[in-house]
Amino acid sequence: MSRPNHRIDRRRFLKQAAACGLVTLVPGAAWANAEKLFLRVKVSLPEDQGRPRPISFGVIADTHSGDLDDTPRPRYFRSSAGNVEETVRTFNERQLDFAIHVGDVIQESHERSTSLAWMAELDAAFGGFQGPRHYVIGNHDLGDLSKEEFFSATSSTFKEPHYYFDKHGYRFIVLDPNFRQDGVSYNRGNFAWTDTFIPEPQMVWLEATLDSAKEEGLPVIVFSHQCLDDASENHRIKNSAEVRSLLESKRIVAAAFYGHRHAGGYFNINGIHYVNLVATVNGSDKAAGIVRIPGDGTIEVEGLGERQPDWGPFSAAGV
Repeated sequence: MSRPNHRIDRRRFLKQAAACGLVTLVPGAAWANAEKLFLRVKVSLPEDQGRPRPISFGVIADTHSGDLDDTPRPRYFRSSAGNVEETVRTFNERQLDFAIHVGDVIQESHERSTSLAWMAELDAAFGGFQGPRHYVIGNHDLGDLSKEEFFSATSSTFKEPHYYFDKHGYRFIVLDPNFRQDGVSYNRGNFAWTDTFIPEPQMVWLEATLDSAKEEGLPVIVFSHQCLDDASENHRIKNSAEVRSLLESKRIVAAAFYGHRHAGGYFNINGIHYVNLVATVNGSDKAAGIVRIPGDGTIEVEGLGERQPDWGPFSAAGV
């Protein structure tokens, strides 16, 4: 995997972003209900990029797997591995191009060896997917494990907290917001779910990665664990407005997918689609999404399981 290593003039970028002002949430954003998700949205892409090949992928969020009793929040910790196995069978039947888990794979056990065992069980279920598998690190994954230990315990195609990969004419970018605002990385036992931040070095990397995608004519999809919208103070990335401004400034980002806020949600913010997946652990049945990008300027997200809400269809601004 190649990576840009040149620095970007952040001062120039911040000046331009400030001139544009802060982005705001679209009024009337839809929220979770008991119906099945089937979302069809248009995606604004530069006219001179041509049409990438069709691609489809599966997304799973917030399994919080562990040998723990159910709680009334609700949390069904022991059900997660079986639900992922069932989800993966559907992913394989649909012959998806890849699958990604967007974090909080396990619930912390307060014992490193136990957490590694729970990781192994969930990864074995996810490992049944017959294609590339990717992970995003979540805050609860850092309860007992370091970031290095987490990725070493997975079958993830990449073993780094933030990375990107290109497939079928698209660029997929994975972010790691598990940092304090002073840039210190959260790690084993010191995570904070209410205070996460993408530090300056990762912002520089993100801009370079977006710029190279733009040069190559690649539309971009972003993944994170924590939320890139601002609907909940406790669930959002603290510098989410700055991150969104950067994504918007490049005019090549189609959508972002994440978990963390278990109820889920959808936002169209300045033409980018922000999809918050429902947490698997919140029910004893499966919950996940299948994303299809057929190459005709649309994105289609099919929900697996009855707990996914009905959010669409939506039309896109600027198409």
